[in-house]
Amino acid sequence: MESSVATHSEEVASTANARALLRAPVWEQVRGRQRGSILARMLVVGDAFAALTAAVVGGSIAGLSPSALLTVALGTTLIWPAVAFTLGLYNTGSLRFWASGVGEVPQALTAVVLFAWPLLGLVALAGADSPEVATATIVLGTAVLSPIARASVRTKLHGEPRLRQRAVIVGSGLVAGQLVEKMRVHGQYGIVPVGLLDDTPHEVGTPDLPRLGTSPTSTT
Repeated sequence: MESSVATHSEEVASTANARALLRAPVWEQVRGRQRGSILARMLVVGDAFAALTAAVVGGSIAGLSPSALLTVALGTTLIWPAVAFTLGLYNTGSLRFWASGVGEVPQALTAVVLFAWPLLGLVALAGADSPEVATATIVLGTAVLSPIARASVRTKLHGEPRLRQRAVIVGSGLVAGQLVEKMRVHGQYGIVPVGLLDDTPHEVGTPDLPRLGTSPTSTT
């Protein structure tokens, strides 16, 4: 039977090609949680930058005075990440959150609504002539810029070879080949297949990976 279970491995390969693959540029100590924490920190930076930009542009359009604009810009930069954190938008420990921001949409929509209320109070305290207009402009700008910033962060991190994790495919054949193809096409998952474990690799459909050893099930 074909098997296509992917597992992480730090074993040293038995061939020169396999050794070269296993020495691919990665952080030796990086695992899922560490990689998620890097993503979380970068998302905080992206959200803060998006909120700051929205506050400056939106506040200027709304006609805030320089002092009010400064107060609102600094407050917005703090409030938006705080609301996002409260709703779990930096909970990036799972592969699903690492790969895509689609799953964050419900929390993000809720965050936008909650974000508007403290922002309205801040804008009013800053002495804006039309706090409702300024708040609506800033909230709209943040709602547009924040997803762009978060997508940019993910795109940047997905392209970092050092954040990718190596995987060994247990089994061979068509299913294993399809699994490897998905890993290579969907680089956002950050998984790099480096070899196969199988007693007798299938001739049809087996991916072009070195055979690193026998299947673990054959030794039990």
